[in-house]
Amino acid sequence: MEEIEKLAKFPTQNPNPVLRISKDGTVLFHNHASEPLLEHWHYEEGKPLQDRWFQFVLDALRDDDIKTVETEIGDKVISLTFAPIVEKDFVNVYGLDITERKQAEEKLKETLDATIETVSKIVEVKDPYTAGHQLRVSQLTTAIAKELNLSPDKIEGIRVASLIHDIGKISVPTEILSKSTTLSDIEFSLIKEHSRIGYNILKAIDFSYPVANIVLQHHEKINGSGYPGGLKGDEILLEAKIICVADVIEAMSSHRPYRPALGIDAALEEITQNRGTLYDLEVVDACLKLFKEKGFKFE
Repeated sequence: MEEIEKLAKFPTQNPNPVLRISKDGTVLFHNHASEPLLEHWHYEEGKPLQDRWFQFVLDALRDDDIKTVETEIGDKVISLTFAPIVEKDFVNVYGLDITERKQAEEKLKETLDATIETVSKIVEVKDPYTAGHQLRVSQLTTAIAKELNLSPDKIEGIRVASLIHDIGKISVPTEILSKSTTLSDIEFSLIKEHSRIGYNILKAIDFSYPVANIVLQHHEKINGSGYPGGLKGDEILLEAKIICVADVIEAMSSHRPYRPALGIDAALEEITQNRGTLYDLEVVDACLKLFKEKGFKFE
């Protein structure tokens, strides 16, 4: 709020856009810095504001709450704050150039992506039979998340988590990971620890998303039969439920040391039969729609 008040001072001389818009979409005031923004909005003087920008005005007044949105104008990224003055039936709009901040965020994201890719490849070196598994799981989880209309932040969080969901396997002996016969109970218990070990590796890293907990929970099942916590239903993060389904699809459709690939049809049958028992209903439905109606294929 202090920053908004700072931006509002001396609006005519303010180097950032400052506007006042009435509830009928009329621009009551704008400073010189607002002109590129009005041009971007295709605003015509004497006519009410149109489209989504007018909707922001209406939403701010209706909710009596500040609304913020980012928009690109040329090579700049502008953050717009719609601050309602309900008793006056107008909204003050304050713009702020955040181009440098967005560029820094993008650079940080590129660095994080490079780090995640390196970590992912470490697992593949340890377990060459599943080379590309995490990448393919990430492709499907991202597609499912978009199909479920999750927020961009959740989609990015699940993308990151799925790329390194098996990081804990670096602690499992290679001879167990590559064993071509049935695992003993002890060997399977060692493999099951990879979720918890992955959590311990990742928990100290600030990803801005609950990556460590997603990795911890990605083998939990709706009916509580999963591991390591035996969580049920809503106790499991949605992101983990999505990875669980994508993990099953990719694993069953790919070759493993102990069996040949079973194929996509068998994998889809597995999640269909256990829809609502092992796997989340909405996640399964979104996954089935991707394969059967939208032609999803692993790259």
